[in-house]
Amino acid sequence: MIRMICCAAASVYKPSHSRPTMKQIIKVLEGTMPHVKIMNWKDIETLQGRATTNLESVLGVERIQITPQKIFAYKELAMATGGFSNVNILGQGGFGQVYKGTLSNGEVVAIKKLSLSSRQGEREFLTEVGTLSLAHHQHLVKLIGYCVDRANRLLVYEYVPNNSLRNNLHGQNRMIINWATRMKIAIGSAKGLAYLHEICNPKIVHRGIIANNILLDHNFEPKISDFGLAKEFSNSSVTLTSTMLAGTFGYLCPEYCITGQLSDKTDVYGFGVVLLELITGKQANAREFNPYASLTSWVAGSTQTSFGYSQL
Repeated sequence: MIRMICCAAASVYKPSHSRPTMKQIIKVLEGTMPHVKIMNWKDIETLQGRATTNLESVLGVERIQITPQKIFAYKELAMATGGFSNVNILGQGGFGQVYKGTLSNGEVVAIKKLSLSSRQGEREFLTEVGTLSLAHHQHLVKLIGYCVDRANRLLVYEYVPNNSLRNNLHGQNRMIINWATRMKIAIGSAKGLAYLHEICNPKIVHRGIIANNILLDHNFEPKISDFGLAKEFSNSSVTLTSTMLAGTFGYLCPEYCITGQLSDKTDVYGFGVVLLELITGKQANAREFNPYASLTSWVAGSTQTSFGYSQL
């Protein structure tokens, strides 16, 4: 828990330029860094500078088999979902509804159907297809194919049986997740995110690192999903400025909300909030405490009361 607290604090409560990279976070979560005091991130940065480990080894990159994305017919996906029956609905987001389906070859899949009322759905659909055709990692959800049929836009993913992290932490049928599993979820998610930042060229900033976009397979291995807001950075040192804010309340970093500045550190902040959710078991937009509060402010207040916020 101490390692996770260290990473959460450095990711959320440090200014953008002082936030760690995902590669540094992985090494601390896995305990490959020598023990350091909880808030002494400078020591971690120094040790990281001395390390000469292979990048792909640190990020846990496996040579997974890449298969071409398939173009599906709308009729085929309608049959797979029982005519998009409500019985097969897995969830719903801004893009549209997600259905469980079974293809003609017996493969179980998740099918996301664009809502015709979604104003940004077309752009997010193209971004999702484009990003997941380039990014392949065991901790990213796999896009099997897609469908473009008149006004219909559908995405077909591998089926991930244990739903989202949000559902498991906060849903009606939430489970008790032991600490070892929480650490596995944190480390796996960090590796998937670090792959986007460090291995992909150009690097990819996800912009939607929230508990609802971390799916859990049958072994509770995490898979990052929902790339509709993703941005590519052709230069690793570039910070983009967005004129339109996008994201989920409670996960948005201060510099993005105030100035629109977007970088890989934007994802690091969101990941830090997810770590706080894993640690506390409470929601990021913590309306159970205060309808206008976020988990980050609630934790800061509790920490200040408990042992002095200045120690963070």
